[in-house]
Amino acid sequence: MNVLYVTDKGSNCWYMANILDELEDAGCITHQWIKLTEYLKTDQSDFDVLVYQTFPSEEHKSKFNKGLIKQSDELFVKFKGKRFLLDSFDCCDRNGYTRFPSGWPRIKVCATESYKSAHNCVFALPAFSMNWFIEKEKFLNLPRYTPIHCAFKIDPRYPHRIRNAIKDELLTDFLDFTAFNKVPFDDYLFFLNLVKISVVGPGYGQTSHSSYHTLQAGACLFHHESIKEIKLLPHVDLIPDVDYVWFDMNNFTQKLQYLLDNPDLTKTIGESGQIKFFEGINIDKSCEQMLEIFRA
Repeated sequence: MNVLYVTDKGSNCWYMANILDELEDAGCITHQWIKLTEYLKTDQSDFDVLVYQTFPSEEHKSKFNKGLIKQSDELFVKFKGKRFLLDSFDCCDRNGYTRFPSGWPRIKVCATESYKSAHNCVFALPAFSMNWFIEKEKFLNLPRYTPIHCAFKIDPRYPHRIRNAIKDELLTDFLDFTAFNKVPFDDYLFFLNLVKISVVGPGYGQTSHSSYHTLQAGACLFHHESIKEIKLLPHVDLIPDVDYVWFDMNNFTQKLQYLLDNPDLTKTIGESGQIKFFEGINIDKSCEQMLEIFRA
């Protein structure tokens, strides 16, 4: 089976690339990963499966190249084998392919239930890269001396001001407990290994990559209620107050103070979330399921 993987822009496509690499290493498929500009010059008749991704937001004129995408869409429609749309929209309930029928098979990043019921979603892809994956045993069991960490970016282009409100609450009520320092990415996972509570809010979509890093490192994920809408991990469901804690802006202070006042509970939730992460990010299981989808 020969698979063609075509991508345009975005940071949510890496796990799909990881799956294809693993399947090829196992001798199950051969594949080629190319950019959208290369696709126009590629003979797709040599391939059995096509996974196709374009920048999802037509409203983002600087990134959605209308002319290029029109030409590549025409090639996608002409493909004779099995074809799949990869919808990488950060907004996990939004349709990144309104120009195609909803019944065409889709691989959707962190798909919500409403998205899955409206579209033929064959796999919920995590917004994760196996390049970030560290074996659980490599995290040292060190004291978590940082009570709270929050260092998300606040972008004026976000369609909400939730992150602004979160930071205001932390500065007002939890300044003495919160570290706001930016950590170099290469050190971030190990830094989180020393954090008790990581505060995460939605960005362009319902979550951010920090959710994965927090769970993997075993810190307690304290996340805005938007996380309840999405399928963060492909192979397990996260249970509120067991694997993480959600908040809204009405109960933010109360819930965060409760976690600070109950460190054993905070530790237990962090450990449970870490277990779920390593069950949910299972590249072998993802490969098995994707191979079944390609062969169906």
